[in-house]
Amino acid sequence: MKAYNITSTNTEIIISLDKDSFETSFITSLIEKIDVEALAKKANFSKNVLELSEKIKEEWWKKNKKKYITKKKDKKS
Repeated sequence: MKAYNITSTNTEIIISLDKDSFETSFITSLIEKIDVEALAKKANFSKNVLELSEKIKEEWWKKNKKKYITKKKDKKS
């Protein structure tokens, strides 16, 4: 199985993740970020606020990417 699979229906985006490819804590952190994005979209913030949000996210990922995304070593058969 690939690390992830994304499918779409008329009303949903379905993401399937391989359990061996991701730590539960990492997935939880991503889901929390998705929740924040959904709330921000629902709040209908102005363009300036959304641009600032994107800048903050970019800076955060620059500083924290290595902490959350690591290369997984190949499994030996």
